[in-house]
Amino acid sequence: MTDTSFSTANIEDYFGRVQRALGSVAPAAVARIAGCFEATRVASGTIYLCGNGGSAATASHAACDLMLFPGPSEPHLRASVLSDRTPLISALSNDFSYADAFAEHLRRHAGAADVVVGVSVSGASENVLRALETGQSRGAQTVGLTGDGTARMEAGSDVYVPVPNSSIQAVEDVHMSIFHAVSLSLRHGLRGG
Repeated sequence: MTDTSFSTANIEDYFGRVQRALGSVAPAAVARIAGCFEATRVASGTIYLCGNGGSAATASHAACDLMLFPGPSEPHLRASVLSDRTPLISALSNDFSYADAFAEHLRRHAGAADVVVGVSVSGASENVLRALETGQSRGAQTVGLTGDGTARMEAGSDVYVPVPNSSIQAVEDVHMSIFHAVSLSLRHGLRGG
């Protein structure tokens, strides 16, 4: 039988990267995201999320978690994942451009009661940057989650959370941890503790 065991060195290195990346996140910034989401819930607004590739999957997972609370007596969070809408993305990309696919949706629907969340490890995804800029122009709050990020993403984000790390995977893991922390903060906040 062939030995299929692997050295733990790479695994330990990766776990160390995730720990360092998580340690770079300011809890106050995560609390600000929770505050934006709660204000949107109370105002019956919508949280619009977008990203590409793994960041699109993160946006989908986050929306799923956010829409599962609170109980029936409280107004629910509304979340819309722009990157999940394949027919609409293809139509807007065809009629405008892929870079404008998220922004065009927001031009039609986003308003002051809403939050636009852009997730981009590079901070340079043009469609995510344009979504954040469009959200701002429509009066929505904007949240940018990134790796090392860019000045343009920072400028387009009312709440900007960089996760500097050379590992794309570690940054993606921490972005999901941020959304989990926000979801838990919202749940505990509604219960008063």
